[in-house]
Amino acid sequence: MDTKRLMRDTRARLILAHPFFGFPSMNLELQEDPACETMATNGVILKYNPEWIVKLGDTERQTAIAHEAAHCMLGHVFRRFGRDMEIWNQACDYVVNEHLKANGFVLAPDALYDLKYQGMPAEQVYDKLRRTPPNQRPSQ
Repeated sequence: MDTKRLMRDTRARLILAHPFFGFPSMNLELQEDPACETMATNGVILKYNPEWIVKLGDTERQTAIAHEAAHCMLGHVFRRFGRDMEIWNQACDYVVNEHLKANGFVLAPDALYDLKYQGMPAEQVYDKLRRTPPNQRPSQ
């Protein structure tokens, strides 16, 4: 299966369904990366595991792309400033997933989402997670 075409087609449908998230995703260069567990971005490239994305339904793929685009839109890639990468990623995921849910996306059951972080920037969520004992933090 041509996964790059699958991703391009999914982004096109995302633009139609959710242009606020779809259009920014078009700025990301698509790159297959079997070493990537799911999907990730550095603000320029959207890496994806080709085996993972073909297992998703179209709506789930759109949500995953919107999730990565939202990280870029919120500047998460550029705001870490030496913070612990794992905790920062979790904090940013809480923030992104809140935005996605508020915009009608259906989140995966294991998505990091908690109303106690509603309206908080990633830095504030990070501080709260950092003060949480490691054995009580979410795992990704």
